[in-house]
Amino acid sequence: MADFALDKNFKGLNDTKLLSSRVERTFDQLIDLFNQNNGDLASQFAAVANLTNQIAPLQTQVAGIASSVASLVTLVLAPIPASSTSTGTAGQIAVDTTNNLFYLCYATNAWLQISVGTTF
Repeated sequence: MADFALDKNFKGLNDTKLLSSRVERTFDQLIDLFNQNNGDLASQFAAVANLTNQIAPLQTQVAGIASSVASLVTLVLAPIPASSTSTGTAGQIAVDTTNNLFYLCYATNAWLQISVGTTF
């Protein structure tokens, strides 16, 4: 089984698609085994146990990739800051739809105000 550990070569969606494809193939194998062993319940349960053991490591890898991707970009909706030095944590955003303003906290207690045009 390939190692999907994240490093500088992380391909994100490509690794996720590959894992998803493996999970689909594993379920397809499960369906095939059920069809081949029609009426042999013991064989079917053994096949399910075997395939379940194969799926568990894939689920762990998918969870690891999702966690790593989430840590790359974390945006948290925050109250509209009163000033450029209002309390905030990097990654927080605030939106003032009344005045068409967008706020981005880019460092601890450091906000950037962006005027948003009304046309696109």
